[in-house]
Amino acid sequence: MRNTGSFARKNNMGELVCEDLDRAIKKKYKPDTICKSSIISFFIMVICITIDIAFYINLFRLISYDEPNMIILEVAGLSMASDFVPIYIAMIAKRIRQGISKEKPLLALSIIVTAIALITNAFIRIATMSTVSSSGTLDAPTLCITLFAVIVPIMTSLTSGIVSYYAYDPLSKKILKEEIGIAELTEEIRRKLDTGYYNIAKRSLLNEAVAICNNVRVKLMEYLGNPTATNMLSESQVDDVFNRLNKELVSLNDSIDVINDLTDKAEIK
Repeated sequence: MRNTGSFARKNNMGELVCEDLDRAIKKKYKPDTICKSSIISFFIMVICITIDIAFYINLFRLISYDEPNMIILEVAGLSMASDFVPIYIAMIAKRIRQGISKEKPLLALSIIVTAIALITNAFIRIATMSTVSSSGTLDAPTLCITLFAVIVPIMTSLTSGIVSYYAYDPLSKKILKEEIGIAELTEEIRRKLDTGYYNIAKRSLLNEAVAICNNVRVKLMEYLGNPTATNMLSESQVDDVFNRLNKELVSLNDSIDVINDLTDKAEIK
């Protein structure tokens, strides 16, 4: 049974292969705090967007006589500018801060769009305070509700931007991808070198085997050519031995040629 906790295993050829190299590398880049978790950050931003949408729906229902579909579009437009754009602003700012991009004009334009949306909300809230008031006069509760309705979208927009800026880290992601690529390339080079060393060792053993067979052949010829030698080998047995040696020598030489070809191809690649 393979050990699932190990990064290395042997394949069918007996070669040691490293698996899941990115798993070990990704552990180094895991968020060190729960606030940097993408799930937590996404959850916070969704809450901020939901709060603002609720405020905008309440506002346009009170002051608008448009159709429901038109109110939905008005809410969506204001929410897009005051909630989604700040998230994009934070991402652009983080990329500029880390030196990855130079999109300062786009950053300035995005800030202007968000500012216009928040000012528009504040202007509408202030202009319709009498409509919101139950008595039709500007009393303290109406002023407080209006102030609250103006400040909350500003706070949620800032919160979404801060969370996005804190959680978004493009430089770490870029370094992670490059480190994984380097690790995979290093593993591929290691495997090629291991294959080359294996072929060299195998070729050395085959050369030694060829030398031993040649020595055996020479010794047999010397032994059989000695008229004083007493042996129990018949001529047919000697022929069999020579035939087998010749076959082994041919086979070994063919194997050496094949290994040489594979080694040369690997070096060319």
